[in-house]
Amino acid sequence: MSSSDTSDSDASTHPESRQGHASISTDKSPKSHQSRKRTTASRPSASGDTSTPNHGSTSISDNNNQKRAKMESNTPVVAFTGAKHEKFWFDDGNVIIRVEDWHFRVYSALLRSKSVFFAGLLVDAQPGAAIDINPSGPRKEVIMGCRVFELQGKKRHFTALLDALFGSLLTTEKPISYFTLSCLLRAAHRWGFPEYEVWARTRLERDWSSDLDSDSRCMSGALDRYAAGVIVLAQECRASELLRPAFYRLVNRSVRDPDCTPTQVLPSASSNTDNLEYNHETVQWSVDDFRLSYDDANTLNALFKYAAVKWRDYSSKPLSRDFLSDKARHKKGPSCDQVLKRIWHSLVTESTFADDVHDPISNLKKLADGIDWEGNGVCALCADQCRKIWREQRHHIWSVLTSSI
Repeated sequence: MSSSDTSDSDASTHPESRQGHASISTDKSPKSHQSRKRTTASRPSASGDTSTPNHGSTSISDNNNQKRAKMESNTPVVAFTGAKHEKFWFDDGNVIIRVEDWHFRVYSALLRSKSVFFAGLLVDAQPGAAIDINPSGPRKEVIMGCRVFELQGKKRHFTALLDALFGSLLTTEKPISYFTLSCLLRAAHRWGFPEYEVWARTRLERDWSSDLDSDSRCMSGALDRYAAGVIVLAQECRASELLRPAFYRLVNRSVRDPDCTPTQVLPSASSNTDNLEYNHETVQWSVDDFRLSYDDANTLNALFKYAAVKWRDYSSKPLSRDFLSDKARHKKGPSCDQVLKRIWHSLVTESTFADDVHDPISNLKKLADGIDWEGNGVCALCADQCRKIWREQRHHIWSVLTSSI
């Protein structure tokens, strides 16, 4: 028996084997084509008739290939090779958000309920939503049965937002670090979470208060290393109430720290009191977080000069007011203007605080509250009036800052 006879015999004896080979064959030769036609003709039809082949129908293998191609083109289930975020990957989450190649599996309903932005973005990520199988439409990436949405932005900003939604950021008893508050404000502003935007701004304003008489941490100098960053943040997120204290503290830091420029050295992670403050993740800054714009750098330089001039005006000589030389008030001794001229140099001009010429607001507060003028010979009535003037001068400088920024 010839080899061709053997092949035909095997084909008729094992039709399933022949069919399987036909479905994966890549042989394009005429002989192979004829062999597939004979095989198709020899297979029984659905009615049991084997005498006449159905030349008008498509082979089963071709039908299978077409169905598979259609399925793969419209529901591209991608092999997951990216980085899962350990804290914000919930196995029962119904949507995956990708930020800077990090993947977060979360719940679309909560994102949509808090944000108009996500309410629009995640319309077809709701539970039970049908997957669009329009072959001409855009491909929709699916991983582990979840639609994947890619966000433009920073991973550290998004994790702050998720920590507010799913974590302990809003409930921690620790003071929240500037790093975490700035990340949350940026995320809430960018992706439309008004509740969290207000929450973050309120807490930043506690530390960077525009109230001159408040005991905010920024006026103590404890947060000066973040001053340039607060300016950038306030401009980016339209939080104008943060600008005045941030500009003023940056003016002061620029004097004390020669490395502090409009594009200043970034605060190091070690400068953050990690054991005392709450950080939603490891502190990591970028240069852009602290790089002032051209206009803000010019404003800083103008305020730098203004602060020095104002303090020199106030500190070079004592106040000169009519009440200080009022003879009716000073019948029993020297007038207070004479007393001030005698003690001013030692108590003010040569004092250690007077050297900080770029901090007139703090220096005027020391004039008003830090010196015992009565104990140095100034009458109580004149001392009170001088203190009132120095406090008014502080508020005047503060108001000038508002008009300059």
